[in-house]
Amino acid sequence: MTNYLRPPSQQADAKPEGFRSIYTLYAPKVFNYLWYRVGNNYAVAEDLMQETFLRAFERLPFYTQRGYSYLTYLITIAHNQLMNYFRRPITLSLEEAYYLTVDTSSEVERRLMASHVWGHIRRLPPSEYRLFDLRYRQDLSIKAISKKVHKSENAVKLTLSRSREKIRRELAQEDRLQKVSFHRATQPAAA
Repeated sequence: MTNYLRPPSQQADAKPEGFRSIYTLYAPKVFNYLWYRVGNNYAVAEDLMQETFLRAFERLPFYTQRGYSYLTYLITIAHNQLMNYFRRPITLSLEEAYYLTVDTSSEVERRLMASHVWGHIRRLPPSEYRLFDLRYRQDLSIKAISKKVHKSENAVKLTLSRSREKIRRELAQEDRLQKVSFHRATQPAAA
C-alpha cells in the first residue's frame, strides 16, 4: 500500500516500483479528468494521460511538497497537456479534406437558402413576420407565442400555416421564373 504521508518523490526513490504505485493510485483520476474534457474520446484521453505521467516521471527528482496533493500536481500537468493538444493544428489527409469541403459547401448552400427564405419572410406584414420570428428564431412554443401576442393558439397556428403557404407559393413562382429564363437563355437565337 502506498504511504500517503511521504512525498511521491521519496516513494519512487525508495524502490524501482515506486512510480508504478503512484501511477496505479492516480491514473484513473487523471484519465477521468482528461476523458470528460476530450469529449469521451478514450484513445485521446489515454494518450494524454500517458504524456502526463511521462512528464511527471521526468520531473520527479525536482518535485517538492508544497502543501497540496500530488494529484493536484498531476492534474496541473494533465491540464497543460490538454491545452497543448487543443492548440495543435489539425492535420487531415487529402480524402478527409475533400469530404470536409463537400460538407462545407452543402452547409453554405443551406445557409444561402435559409437567408433567401428569410428575405421572403421579411416581406410579410409585420404581424405575420413577428410570429415567424418568435417561432423560428426565438424558438418559442405556440402556447408561449399566443400569450405574447394575445391571440389564441389556433389563431397563431392558422396564421403561421397561411404565411408558410404564401412563402411556398412565392418561392415556387420564383423557381418557375428562373427555369423559364434559363430555358430562354439556352435556346439558340432565331435567325
